[in-house]
Amino acid sequence: MSKFLDYILSRTTYGKKQKTIVEQNNKLLDVVNALTDPVKREDLKAKVNQIAQQARQLTEQDIQNWRNAHASALQVENPRRNDLYAVYHDALLDGHLRAAWGVRLEMILKSKFVLVDENGNENPDATKLLNKSWFLDFITYVMESKLWGHSLIQFTEMVNGEFSAIDIVPREHVKPELKLVVKEPNDEKGWSYLEPPFSQYCLSVGKSKDLGILLQCAPNAISKKYMGQFWDEFAEIFSVPIRIGKTNTQNVAAVTKLSQTLADMGRSAYGVLDNDSSIEIKETSKTDAYMVYDKRIERCDNENSKLIFGQTMLMDNGSSRSQAEVHKELAEMISDSDRRFVMFYMNEVALAFFAMHGYPVAGLSFKWDDENELDFEQQLKVDQWLINHFEVDLEYYKGKYNGQITGYKKTAAPIGGGDPSGK
Repeated sequence: MSKFLDYILSRTTYGKKQKTIVEQNNKLLDVVNALTDPVKREDLKAKVNQIAQQARQLTEQDIQNWRNAHASALQVENPRRNDLYAVYHDALLDGHLRAAWGVRLEMILKSKFVLVDENGNENPDATKLLNKSWFLDFITYVMESKLWGHSLIQFTEMVNGEFSAIDIVPREHVKPELKLVVKEPNDEKGWSYLEPPFSQYCLSVGKSKDLGILLQCAPNAISKKYMGQFWDEFAEIFSVPIRIGKTNTQNVAAVTKLSQTLADMGRSAYGVLDNDSSIEIKETSKTDAYMVYDKRIERCDNENSKLIFGQTMLMDNGSSRSQAEVHKELAEMISDSDRRFVMFYMNEVALAFFAMHGYPVAGLSFKWDDENELDFEQQLKVDQWLINHFEVDLEYYKGKYNGQITGYKKTAAPIGGGDPSGK
């Protein structure tokens, strides 16, 4: 390997210590000699092409790892997801992808919910029991089954008859296709999470063969990661004009002085040279880095936005109001789908599990509270309009104000002037 190639690698490989000034001078001398020799120039050109090829192979290797991990997860006899989950963890280091999922998750977590009886009336005490931080964690894990694929939620602690902490059973140790928790990721035998003691403290979420949205997001995150690194390397090599020193002298001191001058050139650079030496500034002709790298990064972000939201404008600027409205509707459709997913899971699986642990939720149903929040003056106008035009059952007010209203006063007319029952 040539000294010039070693120099380039030392400049473009992350984590290596910077060379001493003497070593840098020697490298610069090699560069000067190489660039003035036609034979060596061709050799350097071939070596630089090798560097580019190695960089491309890094991306190809990561994509191949993703393909191999996907294949391991699809094995029939002993499916293994640990390699795929390693790829997923790496993908979630991407800021755009993590932020996009955070926005989608927050659209669910901010929604209000209630527990209602068979007549649709809220049970405020039961609702209050679930209005705790552990339940927000539970909703988060239920939603993450869409991101990661099948998940196994463990209720780790109870205090005074209530859940206080939950966690995810390490995904690498769960084989949902076999309904097993295993000691080591490669094990073929383990413990069924459908039987005690796991079934008493664990809930399974998602389809057993589902590998999650991250399966499609990971290749985009891999490509984006390397585009950023390649752009940094491009800027490091080509953003500053190359300084080429030329000299006809064989005097070591003169060559060292020229090399030192090249190394020290900065904002206010100057040099004192003899008549046989000169310095040439070589500007780069590469002008399309923005289009190559930034556009590829943008495409990766857009693709992952579509996978998370079904559209791109929720996190990026749009071109028109009409487009924004369409994209908003798409985002609301995704959010409504998530809300139905959580609601069905709560009613079909989770509430029975909670009841088994002593929660008074038997016969109740989970629903999202879709009523619009009104301030006091707006609510007063609505109530007054209702009571002026309709016969309103007193239960309406009891339900709205959590049972604090017991009846109409006989000494004062109610809102709207008169008892709606006519008494």
